[in-house]
Amino acid sequence: MRAARWVLSDARRLAAAQRLGSLGGRLLAGRGHTPPGKIGRLPGPMSAWSDARDAPAPPAESFRAWWKRTHG
Repeated sequence: MRAARWVLSDARRLAAAQRLGSLGGRLLAGRGHTPPGKIGRLPGPMSAWSDARDAPAPPAESFRAWWKRTHG
């Protein structure tokens, strides 16, 4: 929760976290037998959770980036 508070308390940190999440999602999505747009097995300590389910890949463009692009 401290890490979430630290990231969410600053707009620049949140934007950076969203960019990293998008990049990580693109690197992990659709690998192996996993369908496109899904992340099959997450790395590290999250792998136990993802053994039983697929996680959706984050969108290529965040809402913040879409809003800035479409609404200036």
